[in-house]
Amino acid sequence: MTKKKKRNALFVATLAAAVAIPSAVAPVHSEAAKENNDSKELQVVNVKATSPFKDVSKSHWAYEAIHDMRDQGIINGYPDGTFRPSENITRKHVAALLDRALPLEPVRKAKEFKDVPKSHPYHDVIQKVQMAGIIDGDEKGNFNPEAPLTRVQMAKVLDLAFGLEVKADYDFPDVPTTHWGNKHVRALYSNGIAMGDGGYYKPNNPVTRAHYAAFLQRLMNLDEDFEAKPIEPVKPEPKPEPKPKPTPKPEQPKPDKPVDPKPETPSKGSTGIKYTDVNHYNDIPRPSGYVPGEHTKKQNEIVEKIMSENGHGFRSAFSIREAAYPEGYSLEDRVRSAASTIGLTTDEFVRIINQVIDTGEVYNGKTFTVFFDFNKGQVNTSGVRNHAV
Repeated sequence: MTKKKKRNALFVATLAAAVAIPSAVAPVHSEAAKENNDSKELQVVNVKATSPFKDVSKSHWAYEAIHDMRDQGIINGYPDGTFRPSENITRKHVAALLDRALPLEPVRKAKEFKDVPKSHPYHDVIQKVQMAGIIDGDEKGNFNPEAPLTRVQMAKVLDLAFGLEVKADYDFPDVPTTHWGNKHVRALYSNGIAMGDGGYYKPNNPVTRAHYAAFLQRLMNLDEDFEAKPIEPVKPEPKPEPKPKPTPKPEQPKPDKPVDPKPETPSKGSTGIKYTDVNHYNDIPRPSGYVPGEHTKKQNEIVEKIMSENGHGFRSAFSIREAAYPEGYSLEDRVRSAASTIGLTTDEFVRIINQVIDTGEVYNGKTFTVFFDFNKGQVNTSGVRNHAV
């Protein structure tokens, strides 16, 4: 076995440990015990092959990968018979497992992060991966240790750790050649490790324990002769044909009783978003309790707090008025692009947009936020910065 293969085997084994015991990737010193003092978290059990995990049904996309890794004794479940496939892996845990798996050699000077003081239990391992050039912080000088690792960040980590070769120059539409993680995603896709979802890679989606299991299975069974196929072009989501609505018969007012006017139902354009055909954003009804000036200020304060807590690094906004878009680029195109950027389907994104227009609230999706700026008639989003690896 070559030196490189030994290093890769050790890295796979450590990745497996991170899936088997979430707390097992804590740094090895006494202060770490203070953070993970729940003995139950350290109790893991091997579930027999004849007994699938309670929370991983046969219809789950990673069912075979999870149970294949379990049957080989690579990953474990919890004492209650669950695997918890949807739990996210955090940046601090990845830093710790890299420190255990690889002989990290410094390639640059150490950089202290504002949110990782020297008293932080993960301070030393975070310093090591930073000096090794594998993981960086954001533009504000934060490492965001509690933030979930995204799919594009994991692509970079796996690519650098394994020295994967890019075998084909195929690109996902949401990770174009201008994207900082393009070469890393190419490496994973061309080696059959990451296949995307519906023609998209969804770079900003967090990596879960289920993803980890799938990555592990593919890495441990890496086919050197694998030939990637061109990525299928993204098919536009089918639009439901509008059903004709019967014309209601006008009710005749009863004598001596006034007729109460009924509120108008807001119109929806081709995107399904409300009020896209208004002449001016001032025509959009304000939610209950709306105070001009104060409402938007409060929304921005909430978003800034969520961004800080979850490691967001970008904000974006777009108008919902269809008339605001030039020929050749529609509101529908903008909505689809924005949805992909924050890891949602178009239908999910449209539902959230209509919700924040109705309520005036900020939607907190942890890895993203959505709110509606009534002063400008714009949908505002924030999310995890792509280059915050």
